[in-house]
Amino acid sequence: MRKSMLGRTKRIVVKVGSALLAGGQRGLNRKFIGHLAEQFRAEKARGREIVLVSSGAIATGRNIMPDSLGSADDLPTKQALASIGQVELMHTYGRLFKRRGITTAQVLITREDFQERVRFTNAQNTLNRLIGIGAVPVINENDAVATEEIRFGENDFIAALVTLLVGADALVLLTDVEGFYNAPPDEGGSLVSIIERITAEHSAAAGGSRSGLGSGGMASKLMAAKMVTSAGSLAVIAKGRRRHIVNRVLAGEEVGTFFPPAGSKLKGKRRWLAFAGKAEGSIEVDAGAANAVHKGKKSLLPSGVTGVSGVFAAGDLVEISCAGARIARGISEMSSAEVLKTKGLHSRRAMEVLGRSTESEVVHRDNLVVLEGLL
Repeated sequence: MRKSMLGRTKRIVVKVGSALLAGGQRGLNRKFIGHLAEQFRAEKARGREIVLVSSGAIATGRNIMPDSLGSADDLPTKQALASIGQVELMHTYGRLFKRRGITTAQVLITREDFQERVRFTNAQNTLNRLIGIGAVPVINENDAVATEEIRFGENDFIAALVTLLVGADALVLLTDVEGFYNAPPDEGGSLVSIIERITAEHSAAAGGSRSGLGSGGMASKLMAAKMVTSAGSLAVIAKGRRRHIVNRVLAGEEVGTFFPPAGSKLKGKRRWLAFAGKAEGSIEVDAGAANAVHKGKKSLLPSGVTGVSGVFAAGDLVEISCAGARIARGISEMSSAEVLKTKGLHSRRAMEVLGRSTESEVVHRDNLVVLEGLL
């Protein structure tokens, strides 16, 4: 299964963390980056398209300016370090990839670039164009301007969103361990070769462990894997310092931990609806409406609505919940005030209350995505 699925992949997102990039002059492991470029060149020769999500700007900046900024860890210091380190990081990627005949392109993003539909589409168009002309986009969070409220804080999550943004077939998360272990290796845990469905037990085993340089750990990698597999792509967690690891992963070798797709592939707007867009509020529905939306693939009508949380306008993204559990996300055709006015009413009566001449739906099926199996 692994070999056949990976053999069909064309567009790949590869994520590398700070721990893999650390080392050497100015805090960067140039040997690792050069070897990564060699692997990318081989895959591009096979017709694959690659997007790179890279951490390392803050760590690189701290190495360049150790005496000036020391160990300070406040947000302005991190932003300053990111500004300094990002220049060196991209210079190194650009120079070492160019030696292998690969053009790189810097793309810095924040959460807002995913949350707003127009910005999501603009980012999507830019990345697709870069990929189309043969460049390798190198993506990082824009730490220099991101604030505590909007910053991702973990590039595993960015990598998952980028996978959805560009419609990639696979996400390869390169880390400093072999893959997912069912318990700590020093406590007798063993590497899990394949996980077809991520469960609470897997999440518990992942724990909250973090590397010394990165901001995440295995738990965040599992979350990223669950996001992309739920949307119909596959994921692999593997040790980045293994020779030719990207080539070996994409050849279907039994390395790392493989996560096959857990659902049908979401396309276009539905990827944004499911994962990226910012919900402005929530609509609570009864069991009948939940069943119609969830299993009957119907639009949400006013008659099934029991309550509203938050303030939103028509055209805003909202979540749909039943008994406190999220079941769907979609674009509301009514404001929160209008939903409250018409909740529990049949469509014809809702038309009269709102003074409309056509039947009123709260969320149309074309603008709705069910969250079964999704985060």
